Amino acid sequence: MPPGTRLMPEEERQETLNDLKGARRETEIEIERLPFVMKTLQMKQHKADLEAKVDKLDKAIATFSKQKVYVQI
Repeated sequence: MPPGTRLMPEEERQETLNDLKGARRETEIEIERLPFVMKTLQMKQHKADLEAKVDKLDKAIATFSKQKVYVQI
């Protein structure tokens, strides 16, 4: 175990993983609701922000999908 960390309990890991998957689903739904043609810079930026959020959520899901997750104390 790395110094300054603790092993996350399985129940907490699963709960966090489920929360992350739910947030990803909600973000994908929001992206799907956007218009097909982006006419303004603000709309394009909003879509880019949502896609960046999906990328971050994917990385977090990959981390919490591991059998053992260590978190800082």
